[in-house]
Amino acid sequence: MAAPIQKVIRQEPVKNPLESGSPSASEELQLLVEELHQSGVLEAARSMLGAKDSIAKILVEQLLRKDVLTLINNLMAAGTVLTKLDPAQLERLTEGLSAGVTEAHQTIEANQSISIMGLLKTLQDPDVNRALQFAIGFLRGLGKTI
Repeated sequence: MAAPIQKVIRQEPVKNPLESGSPSASEELQLLVEELHQSGVLEAARSMLGAKDSIAKILVEQLLRKDVLTLINNLMAAGTVLTKLDPAQLERLTEGLSAGVTEAHQTIEANQSISIMGLLKTLQDPDVNRALQFAIGFLRGLGKTI
């Protein structure tokens, strides 16, 4: 004969996720759908689904325009270039560009002409010299690849 059951373990029934937690989950879903309906979004979505072939045709035609294809190719080329650059160097370059633009605006606002002697003196400035060395190195690298 089998041994008698000594302990009874009750199992709680699993509740429906829409009914458990907060009683308003299904109500919130209903309100959301109602608001989408009142604002016309559901009607627009239904119309778009009905015209999906026409919309797809127009979209493909627009994507195949020469200027759009050129834009896509240029974005892909720019992305390729950006993946080859060292982020730290790019950050320094953008900071330098920002500082250079600020300095250029200040120089233009001063509205002073520069003489040959002033230009030669400016070339001895370590910051200007460093920027010129960078520009010359950039031009050498560019020249090797074009």
